[in-house]
Amino acid sequence: MRVQLQSAQRNAITRQSNVIASFDLANNRLRMVQDYNNNDTLNTADKVDFRHLEEGAQFATPTWAGPNGTTPSAAVTGSNLRTVSGMKSVIFRRDGSASSDLEVYVTTRPAVREEYRAVIIAQSTGKSDLYKWNGKAWIRMTQ
Repeated sequence: MRVQLQSAQRNAITRQSNVIASFDLANNRLRMVQDYNNNDTLNTADKVDFRHLEEGAQFATPTWAGPNGTTPSAAVTGSNLRTVSGMKSVIFRRDGSASSDLEVYVTTRPAVREEYRAVIIAQSTGKSDLYKWNGKAWIRMTQ
């Protein structure tokens, strides 16, 4: 998940066109759109790729506080998330920033708390951090 979001941010900077990362929660996959005209919508000329989560991984909402200290209301949350073609989305801009801060939660086994991971995106920089739940606290896995 983190690698896919980092790739979307890099593509936005390199190609100088926005990239829309949409979360298909029902099918446990990401939709990546290279938004060539930077209009923040999906057009027929835009390049669209779907990327499935790793085998067995799924979006899931933890019932305890996330890395930021608040209990998430959904597996994908953010202050300014967009809805693009019916999916929650974050847009990576040509300068590397994101349209919203973002928290994404995934797990391989929802009943096992230690399997939860969180990816956090900072809106101003588009920088991502990865966390894992060890049963007592969220541990930052990135430097």
